[in-house]
Amino acid sequence: MLKDHRVIKSVAEAIEASAENAVQRILSMHGWELRGREENITAQLASEFTLHLMDGVKERLDEKVINGVHFWVYLFKKREEKEIGADLAGVVRFERRGHVVTKAYLAQAKVGEVRKNEFNEDVVIVRDPRLRSQVRNMLSITPNAYVFLYSPLGVQVVSAKVLNLLSQDTIRTDEVYYHRIGWLYAEMFKSFIGDHRLACYLRRYDLKQFAQDIGVRNVLMIKGVVD
Repeated sequence: MLKDHRVIKSVAEAIEASAENAVQRILSMHGWELRGREENITAQLASEFTLHLMDGVKERLDEKVINGVHFWVYLFKKREEKEIGADLAGVVRFERRGHVVTKAYLAQAKVGEVRKNEFNEDVVIVRDPRLRSQVRNMLSITPNAYVFLYSPLGVQVVSAKVLNLLSQDTIRTDEVYYHRIGWLYAEMFKSFIGDHRLACYLRRYDLKQFAQDIGVRNVLMIKGVVD
């Protein structure tokens, strides 16, 4: 499993499909014209994206077996309007012959608009005066922190460390490096990224307590057990 490209590819594809489905559901319900909307409206849309993403991952991976790896998906959702921190903590747990590795990341969800730049390329743009403080707050907890950009182009992942360096309230995908969300999970399953120290806060699958301890709204945990 540690170098089973079929497993990694299947997980990444399931995550990407869940993200695409989340985007399409929001498009069908709300459209995508964000100009003139208040910040609290776009924040609500971002929360909707996160919940749809989590549900999609559970639907596609929970209790599935892929090339000898058994997957389970656990969710915690905190539905409230109060500003409490990052939108999502993602956790990946591996179990093999009594050995366990657990890693985690934090993510802030943002809804972006697609515009053309001077080279006629599609660019996702996010403007949010809370961005700098949210990025700093995540990085005070873990270096494995990201901003998820939801747009009609899908879900792009930008490193919070880069955004903290830029120290601005705008994100443009023609100015920062980004990856697809499937890449993030592929790299976690390859054990190249993910914070095991952050994951230490998670005890006995108590996702609610984990969310309270690190101050996040939602938790998405994927467990893979190798035969």
